[in-house]
Amino acid sequence: MKQKEISSFTKCLLGIKYFTSNPKFTKFAIILIIAILIYVFYATCESRVGIASWYGKISGRITASGQPYDKEAYTAAHKTLAFGTMVKVTNLNNKKFVVVRINDRGPYKCGRIIDLSYAAAKKIGIIKKGISKVKLEIISPWHEPQILR
Repeated sequence: MKQKEISSFTKCLLGIKYFTSNPKFTKFAIILIIAILIYVFYATCESRVGIASWYGKISGRITASGQPYDKEAYTAAHKTLAFGTMVKVTNLNNKKFVVVRINDRGPYKCGRIIDLSYAAAKKIGIIKKGISKVKLEIISPWHEPQILR
């Protein structure tokens, strides 16, 4: 007699029924799912509002990405975004904006969400004050570089 194959969807449902029948696993699963959802929400959030600062009047220091810091380039430091991510930074006080490429890690001062290069900070008008409330919008996430042949 030929056995009937069980679809992957049915296997998934059977697995869910098995694990949800165990009370210890159910509590753990709910906590895990909530933690994953919170992480995914914050990791993929398209825009954020917070305080920006700027750094580096002197070029040449090696950044976390391995590139030398160029104070005249539109670059920035962010704690979690992948190197190469393009981010639109809008100064909420004067509505000026700049598009920067993430190439460093930071800021390390509590309460700040991005550190801008000198040129980027100058373009949106935060050099004199040093910090400003900004909105970050991810323009293009990092993509694996393609090898041209």
